Amino acid sequence: MRGFVILFAVLLVSITLTISLSLFNITFKQLILSTVARDSQFAYFATDSALDCTRHWDVYPKAKNSDGSTDRPFGYLYNDGSWKFIPPSPLIGTIDCGGSIVLSRDTSDPNVYQTNFTLIWESLNPDSPTTCAKVQVNKYVGGADQGTTIIKTQGYNIYDEGSGKCPAQNNRAVERALKYEE
Repeated sequence: MRGFVILFAVLLVSITLTISLSLFNITFKQLILSTVARDSQFAYFATDSALDCTRHWDVYPKAKNSDGSTDRPFGYLYNDGSWKFIPPSPLIGTIDCGGSIVLSRDTSDPNVYQTNFTLIWESLNPDSPTTCAKVQVNKYVGGADQGTTIIKTQGYNIYDEGSGKCPAQNNRAVERALKYEE
């Protein structure tokens, strides 16, 4: 009878342990899934905010100054029978999207005027990460996309403040991208 009680106790402990480990495994996977969903949301909000700010600065300032330049930091496209591009004033090298951003311009291709920059948002909530987004604005004067402005944003849930890299070199880095064309 004694051996039967020990066998029954071992069987009962084995079943309880198996059920406990299965519940732990399910809980752990749900935790990982919810964390990925949260990180994805941070990345999406970063890219959406970057797109909104970029569109604001692309449209809001005065289109044309008396000296022939524009206050729009990405330049201005207009059509008077053929597409023309008015470059931004040389004085405009930054924009403000919750912090001053330095613009990098590329004019190596005569058919497209390209501006690149990175936006960084520091969180006021200690539980939320500092997020960032890379932005590329292309204004096409010639070629197949003539007269088109294309804004591409890539938002990331993690910014590495130590190295200044966007995105951070991290296994948990999540990217979300948006593209706007007009």
